[in-house]
Amino acid sequence: MFCLLQTTGSIGHILPKGSGDTFDLRLYFEDLSLGFSPSMWLEQTIGYGFLGRLLELSYESWAVAVGLSCGMAVLSCGKRRRDVILVFVWSCVVGLMCYRLVPACGPAYLRSHGFDLASYRTAEVPYFLPGLTDMPIEYDRNCMPSLHVTWALLVALLVKDIKGWRWVGVLFALLTGLAAMWNGEHYFVDLVAALPFAYALYYFICEYKPIRAALASFLFVWWLLTVRNNPYSFWKHPSLCWGAIVVGVLTLYMVPALSIAWTEHQGSYLNLKGKLKALF
Repeated sequence: MFCLLQTTGSIGHILPKGSGDTFDLRLYFEDLSLGFSPSMWLEQTIGYGFLGRLLELSYESWAVAVGLSCGMAVLSCGKRRRDVILVFVWSCVVGLMCYRLVPACGPAYLRSHGFDLASYRTAEVPYFLPGLTDMPIEYDRNCMPSLHVTWALLVALLVKDIKGWRWVGVLFALLTGLAAMWNGEHYFVDLVAALPFAYALYYFICEYKPIRAALASFLFVWWLLTVRNNPYSFWKHPSLCWGAIVVGVLTLYMVPALSIAWTEHQGSYLNLKGKLKALF
C-alpha cells in the first residue's frame, strides 16, 4: 500500500506544472475571510516545542496509519481489500486533477517567495482581492484538497466501526489537519475541501452508497468552484464563511443519521403491520 501510494503521489512531481501563476494569495485571503489566518495563528501559537513535534510526527506518519487502517478494515470490518486500496489510489488521481484546477503551493512558500503575510489586514482585504500569484515553477502545486488530511479522514472512516479505535482515528485526523496548517503546507480552505472529498470517496467506493457520495461530491465541487471563481462570496461578514462550513459539515453528518433513523422507522412500521395482520 505504501509503495502504491508513493508511486501514485509522485506523479505530481513529474507532471508539468503549467504556468507560474497560482491561487496562493487568493486562498490566503479566503482564509482571512474567517476573521483571521488559521495557519499563521497556529504557527505563532504552537511554535516548535513539544506540540510542534507531535504535529510533525502525525503529519509524517500517514503511511503507517494508512497501512494499519487498511489491514484493520479488511480483517475486522470485512471490507474488501480491493476497495480499501482503490479509495486511496483514487484520492491521489482525483486530487492531482484538482491541483491543476486550483494550483497553489501553500503559505510557507508565499513567505519564502518574499510575501509579508503579516502585513495584510482583514479590514483592508475586501477592497483588493488579488488575482493569480506568480510563483517559482519548481514549487509543487498540491494544496486543494489536502491529500494528507484526506488520507487521515479516510483512516478515521475505515476504523470508525472497530471498538476502541473510532476516537483514535478522529484524533489522528485532527492532528494531521492542525499540522497541515502549522507547517505552512496548506490553507484552512484546503482542509475544508478535504472533508467532503474524503466522504465522497469513502461512500462511493467502500460503502456503495451513491446518494451520500453524490451529496458529498456536490459539496466538494461547490466549495472548490466557489473558492476558485467567486472569491468575494464570503467577504461580507466572517459568519458567512463559518456558516457555510458548519452547514456543510452538519449536512455530511446529519444525512446518514436521518437515513438510518428513516430505515429503522420503516422497519418498525413493517414489523407492527405484520403483527396486526397476524392478530386479525
